[in-house]
Amino acid sequence: YASLFKNKQFMCLWMAQVFSQFADRAVFVLFVAVLTAQQTAKQADPSHPAIGAAELTSWLYVAFTIPAVVLSPFAGVCVDRWSHRSVLIVSNLLRAFFVALVALNWVKQYPKVAFTLAFLISIGAQFFGPAETASIPRLVKKNDLYCANALFFTTMMIALGFGFAIGEPIIAHTGIGGAPYAVAALFLAASLLL
Repeated sequence: YASLFKNKQFMCLWMAQVFSQFADRAVFVLFVAVLTAQQTAKQADPSHPAIGAAELTSWLYVAFTIPAVVLSPFAGVCVDRWSHRSVLIVSNLLRAFFVALVALNWVKQYPKVAFTLAFLISIGAQFFGPAETASIPRLVKKNDLYCANALFFTTMMIALGFGFAIGEPIIAHTGIGGAPYAVAALFLAASLLL
């Protein structure tokens, strides 16, 4: 791994992955917090029908999963025709923009708008993954490819396991109103690194 840590371009890509992967997981927690907080407020007013937290979470999973199912077969093909670096940067910038929109009041009031934003964020993620994976062999020597792939896979598993855990501290520290900007900043940091 020593030669990988000396490779500045690879390290920038890897750090961008760290920021992007953790932001991706924190986004889900953010959406759940925003949607359930709004539904809790609606439950206090009997004139507004509220949706249960389980149903909101289910629809949120659907919104994040549909792009993965539909776009996965095509995203890699498209990415191979485009500049990988551009795809990585644009993907992160678009996700940052859509996450920042979660702070708007009308997103909190209408769950369908939140589900639409989740859908759009997931579309960006479907293009980020193949562009990232295809960039690794271009940045490292053939002898370092095994270690580079192992490092990326390990980071992805760590983000999958612990990424959801950072959502709550972000919300607790910044509040629900500031959390979208904090998560968007993670995506922006990934873009800057690229």
